[in-house]
Amino acid sequence: MKKIIIFIFIAKVALALTITEIMYNPEGNDLGREWIEVFNNSNQTIEILSGKNGWRINDGKNHLFEENLTVEPQEIFVIVQDKNLFLKDYTDFKGKLVQANFSLKNESGVIQIFDNNKNLLTEARYQSSCGGDNNGYSIIFENGNCKENKIKGGTPGSLLVADKVDGKADENINQKALFEDSQPSTITPITTSNITSTQESNLTQQTTSTKEIQPTIIISEFLP
Repeated sequence: MKKIIIFIFIAKVALALTITEIMYNPEGNDLGREWIEVFNNSNQTIEILSGKNGWRINDGKNHLFEENLTVEPQEIFVIVQDKNLFLKDYTDFKGKLVQANFSLKNESGVIQIFDNNKNLLTEARYQSSCGGDNNGYSIIFENGNCKENKIKGGTPGSLLVADKVDGKADENINQKALFEDSQPSTITPITTSNITSTQESNLTQQTTSTKEIQPTIIISEFLP
């Protein structure tokens, strides 16, 4: 008689980086003036490696990073198309920059960053309905949702975004607080024979409510 044991592994994969703001379609000529703000959401120093065997940024195609960069835990960096043009537009910028030859689509797109071992470190999806479509504004991401920044030109290098009411900045939203409390999760094996109805209900709610990657492995049969 065959014995079938089913194991379900549910993993919450905490990505090391978070894309927090993008300028995907700057006002006027956007050649060389697009940028992506990224937050190191991990508790480890990250070394961005350039060149053929280094990191990749994917906008539908893979592109190489053109220089190495060290990013400390909880630190922000900005990926730009052209450093000189960026610093000309943002003369007060004092943060970290890294250059890459990417190009963001104006209607909608997906941005992904992979390390030198092809691990996905972050991903963000956007569309023109988020705002920032050739009007001088960037878009920001809060809890995975995109919306137009209230500050014209965007706020690259700073997670403090001022919301404006009647043209005046009334309060600061600390985007960093949205990511600081995230902790890496571990893989927990669960056998179907040990799941109660209550646990099954909680498990269903957890798997449908999270937006994180949850790979599933099912061993359906084995010969001892």
